[in-house]
Amino acid sequence: MKLSVNSLFHTIVLSSLFLTGCAIFKGDKKPTAIDFEFDSNSNINYGYSFNFKTNLIYSNGRTKDITNKSELTIDIKGAEYNNGRISIENYPKSFSNNIISVSATYTKNEIILSKKVDIPFNYRGDVIVNFTGAKGDQGAKGSDGGSSLLFRDGKDGDPGLEGQMGKTGDNLTVYVWRAGDNLFRVKVNNLSSGQIYYYYFKNYGFGFKFNVNGGEGGNGGDGGDGGDGKDGSSTDKKTKEPGNGGNGGAGGNGGTGGNGGDVYIFIHPNAAEIQGQFAVYNFPGAGGKGGSGGKGGKAGTPITGQAAANAGMAGIAGNSGLVGLSNGNLQYIIEEFDIEN
Repeated sequence: MKLSVNSLFHTIVLSSLFLTGCAIFKGDKKPTAIDFEFDSNSNINYGYSFNFKTNLIYSNGRTKDITNKSELTIDIKGAEYNNGRISIENYPKSFSNNIISVSATYTKNEIILSKKVDIPFNYRGDVIVNFTGAKGDQGAKGSDGGSSLLFRDGKDGDPGLEGQMGKTGDNLTVYVWRAGDNLFRVKVNNLSSGQIYYYYFKNYGFGFKFNVNGGEGGNGGDGGDGGDGKDGSSTDKKTKEPGNGGNGGAGGNGGTGGNGGDVYIFIHPNAAEIQGQFAVYNFPGAGGKGGSGGKGGKAGTPITGQAAANAGMAGIAGNSGLVGLSNGNLQYIIEEFDIEN
């Protein structure tokens, strides 16, 4: 089939436009920048974490989430980054500027794109410092009763051991003073561990909370299972009756909870207005749970003509432990002291 001159011209023009359109479309897909996406109203404060998304921007305005792509490298100062989430240290060991600096680099083929951002703390959300006493160790499980070499009955299981007492909450001395307009410094000296922690605090209606409750008592150990009785038997020389099952061991009692820690908060007169923002929880710990009694052993199986043996009885459960003996001491003391700059 022959084409006219006009038809051939139209075909060439359409083909040219198609190829040009493809080239334009391909050009539209070229990455031109990277950008960050996060909620500035999240709690950006000690002990909190928030989502941090990285997007690739194309020349046509479209975006693509590259947060978890291997071509993206994230460097961060003032916090930790892991798979699109930024986590802030809750126990800082020095005063810092409380700015999270994030640098990102996207590298693919010959394209290298970079972006930086500084994210200041907004001091939203309660600061919660946890120095609760450790839970007491669990009591050991009683040994299971086995079969006796000399006797027909199964052995009794051993009782579980008692849980250990919970540890006392840590003892703290806290110093609070003004560092600027609605900016305060908080120095926490953990007398139990010897470690000191340093915080900035702004009074935006949120609290600064210390948890030094006593630790829970350890759970009692489970009682051991009773051993199985031996089966009845008979030979030309001797007939042996079936043995009774051994009794399960008693569960161990739960340990007593630990006592609350002592907290002394020294507030400089220039920061007295924020005394009400501090809260202390220094209650005694709960007692541990009692251990379960061991299972009774199975009775031996009688042969024809023999009386049935008795299965062992289950051991009794242990008692729950007692609540710790006392709250810790708590004092708020407003007085002048040497201020650290």
